Amino acid sequence: MIDFTFTQGSLALAIYCMLFYALLIIPNYRTCTDIDFNDGHSNNARFFFFLGVLVYSVSCSINGDFYHYQDIVKNYDFTPGARNHGEVVYKYIIAFVNKNYMLFRVIVWGGALVLFWKTLKRLEIDIYKVTFFMVATYILVFSYARSSLAMSLYFFGVSYIIKPNTYFSYIYGLTFILASFFFHHSIIVAIALTPVIWINLTPKKIIIIAILSSAILFLYPDFVENTLMKFLLSNNEELYNQIDFYSKREVESINWKGAIYEFSGFATFFFPFFVCVKKIYFNNETCLDKKYEKLFRIVIGLTMVAMGFLLLDLQGKVFFYRILYMTFIPLSIIVCHLVINGLIEENLFKKIINVGIFAQMYRLLYSIYLYL
Repeated sequence: MIDFTFTQGSLALAIYCMLFYALLIIPNYRTCTDIDFNDGHSNNARFFFFLGVLVYSVSCSINGDFYHYQDIVKNYDFTPGARNHGEVVYKYIIAFVNKNYMLFRVIVWGGALVLFWKTLKRLEIDIYKVTFFMVATYILVFSYARSSLAMSLYFFGVSYIIKPNTYFSYIYGLTFILASFFFHHSIIVAIALTPVIWINLTPKKIIIIAILSSAILFLYPDFVENTLMKFLLSNNEELYNQIDFYSKREVESINWKGAIYEFSGFATFFFPFFVCVKKIYFNNETCLDKKYEKLFRIVIGLTMVAMGFLLLDLQGKVFFYRILYMTFIPLSIIVCHLVINGLIEENLFKKIINVGIFAQMYRLLYSIYLYL
């Protein structure tokens, strides 16, 4: 069975990741960013774009977690009582693929992509344009951790809650939402925030939520660390690896290269977030479809909680990134919906896209720099 033969990064692999990203972006850029432009992309062209997204998600290896997961899959111990990294469900996936890492990634990241596309179809939004936005802006987030599958499961479930077809839709939605926990325990934060769907937000309420979420974490940091953080960190080697990674990042961020790395990472999330907040809640002319507003309420909740974790120590910063990353699927959907309906101007949309492309390219070029 075909499998990845490399077990560590190299200059050739870093160049491959950068060129493949450019190949996905350049031919599709104008079609997906010029609102009134249509070059008649054939179904075959779109098929190869979607196939390319799948291949890239499976094979992108610039992040160390790619090799960490490879080691887990190849050395998984099926002995009863043995300690293995990751949720129990991955034991069955690894057994099914007979420790083939490529097939493991096809199932996990391919499954996440299929659920992402099914969510877009349920919400009746242009799959091609939203996928391009996600790839241009967040593909390195999507491809780096198995939590992407949990996120896709969660938001697929949410789509049934905000756009129910029958009363059974709520049962389907709740089932997928709860099931997401078994694919990555950190999604418990999003699950806990799901009730915000039914909270009617106003500009005043958004400000109050921002203050309260920060105040709770600031006034009761020990409570947060002794409950949520300890629960998520228990037997979670991945998060400990990330804590080590960000501790090194703290030192690197002092120089200009690290500062750009940090700032561009923040910008890909906060720039579109604040644009959406302004357009949805501070523009009297905006009339947003209710299901999309409900979806955006989850984004607001996650973003506020993530920002609150910045008030904690280095472990809190890891959770800041982890929780912020949970917003990339709904942010992609909301931004594109606002653009398609003329609520975000084309020039502003291009700025959001270009910030995302810059951030992704900087990381890809930085990965090449590390091997020079």
